[in-house]
Amino acid sequence: MSANPYARTGKIAEELAALHFMLKGHYIFWPVVDNGADFVAMKDGKYEGVQVKRMNESGPSNMKNKDFDLLAIVGEQHIWIIPAVNLPGTGVEVLGANSKYHIFREERLHWEKHVARASR
Repeated sequence: MSANPYARTGKIAEELAALHFMLKGHYIFWPVVDNGADFVAMKDGKYEGVQVKRMNESGPSNMKNKDFDLLAIVGEQHIWIIPAVNLPGTGVEVLGANSKYHIFREERLHWEKHVARASR
């Protein structure tokens, strides 16, 4: 059985996004079945379904439905957390400097130092 490399990098992006939310004080819940969101983040009693995409050279793939509250796009150095209400119906444009989504860009939290501290 051969492993799909895109599925693997997609799962890594999901884990990095979940860690980003956890480091910001959210609890993370993983669905048993695919319901449109990759995970649910909860903070202060508010639950939000999060769909995760990884950034590649051409930007994230098109969004065909919006059965989620937040779109998390994971890049090398940044993560974009975009409310679904701010998304167009059919896709997301490339997240360059001139993109209207630049206001949602955050520095990706450096999880390596948190993992090292927790393992002591």
